[in-house]
Amino acid sequence: MRYLYMLAANLLLAQILLVLAMPETARAQSRTVGAGYTEFSPYMFTDETGKATGFSVELLRDAATAEGFAIEFRRFDSIGALSDSLVEGSIDATVLLVATPAREQMGTFSHPVGTWSFELLFADDAPEHVLQGDLSGLRVAVSEGSAPHRLLEDRSDVEFFFSSSIAERLFALFNGSIDAVAGPPSVFRASAKEAGLAARLSSRTYLLAETPRAFLISNARPDFLAALDAQIAQMSGTSRMDAFEREWLVRLEPDLADRLGSGALAGFLH
Repeated sequence: MRYLYMLAANLLLAQILLVLAMPETARAQSRTVGAGYTEFSPYMFTDETGKATGFSVELLRDAATAEGFAIEFRRFDSIGALSDSLVEGSIDATVLLVATPAREQMGTFSHPVGTWSFELLFADDAPEHVLQGDLSGLRVAVSEGSAPHRLLEDRSDVEFFFSSSIAERLFALFNGSIDAVAGPPSVFRASAKEAGLAARLSSRTYLLAETPRAFLISNARPDFLAALDAQIAQMSGTSRMDAFEREWLVRLEPDLADRLGSGALAGFLH
């Protein structure tokens, strides 16, 4: 009897060692996907209950669920930390990112999900010299490490003011502490409209770049990549995705209007 117990224990140990020796194969069989995100409202953020949400998060969650996958989200403080975790195998996927050649070395991008336009936005009227490409001395509010920051970081003549808050950046723009905000114009225009300040934003902008966006998937999860691409292909042929994104653009910082209108951010950048 003791021999049978030892044999069973050895067989169990062998099975455990086999799984540990083949992590990619084991993970490829899993129906659970670990996904990482950073704070970039309204595309990806943590709500008041601690849950990951936003356009990009919910799009990935819906696509995964439709294909029979369970998805678990993990928050990261920076895109760099997010990318490192994907390469290390701590997560299987990311939310929507700018599709760049450098990131293609870290995994495989899904089919594109539209584009992100990164622009400089101005209060009231855009300076003519800036619209002609002269950014010297420009004071720009931007989220540190973001795509627009990287597009501008080699410009020694640009002065940066960092904030991840849409409300803080708009307040700084409207009170004259900065000259421009950098990012997707749709987010800032929707935010300003929500606060009743849409007329304060100039209709003219300076285009930094327009880039495709996609989910970045670990090379160890071709099963999830194929399922995700199938869902993206279905949604891309309809107006569902555009409508879903427009819906999220009005779900901004809940107290945005109060913060912009009350002067609660008056000390920002002073």
